[in-house]
Amino acid sequence: MTQVIVILDSNTLAVSDWYFSDSPYVPVTPGIRLEVPEGLTWDIVKGQQDGDEVTLIEDPVKVQAKTAAAWTALRTKRNQLLRDSDFTQMNDSPLSQDAKASWSSYRQELRDLPDEVTDPLSVDWPPAPGTSVPVAPVTGSRLSSLLTHAEVEPEVTEVPVVPEAEPVPEAEPVVEPVPEAEPVVEPVPEAEPVPEAEPVVEPVPEAEPVVEPVPEAEPVVEPVVEPVPEPEPVQEA
Repeated sequence: MTQVIVILDSNTLAVSDWYFSDSPYVPVTPGIRLEVPEGLTWDIVKGQQDGDEVTLIEDPVKVQAKTAAAWTALRTKRNQLLRDSDFTQMNDSPLSQDAKASWSSYRQELRDLPDEVTDPLSVDWPPAPGTSVPVAPVTGSRLSSLLTHAEVEPEVTEVPVVPEAEPVPEAEPVVEPVPEAEPVVEPVPEAEPVPEAEPVVEPVPEAEPVVEPVPEAEPVVEPVVEPVPEPEPVQEA
């Protein structure tokens, strides 16, 4: 009977590689080799040491991560199947009313699937109506365009854990003697003549006018000339 063998890291007891017991390929990864117990898988186990004995037990962290990834994969596939069958419910679909009803029931089962599944790692997918894909619509129609641009879910394959490569010691660097460089004498450029600075003539401030005080003039007294009385005329006798 084929058994699954895991290789545990001797220090951390973490799974570093795995293989089938009857496989022609046997990893040369160093470590502790143990058979995976029945009911467990290599990707959800870890090593446990009890004295000198090492056994495999279920790792809750790995179980939780694997379950979460399975739920994501379930919903991704369900959504893709719904997209692939969208055209069966369009008005210009070439299907009969009975065929449309069958596809409508199938699509509803897909929508209800996440609520009905208890183990995402073991899913019973509802079968699509008929044994083949419905007749494709005429080339150039809206349905044909939708089918042409429909996304195709990539096939996911389980990849075994690749052990980390052992570190390669770094080679000592080889230092070659560097020849002395010949001194490079660069010509010194002649200094440019410095132009003579023009003399700066500062403006001489204008002298403020000196106002000498004018002495007050003495008052001029004009002589008073009294009027001379005119002589009285002489009357002739």
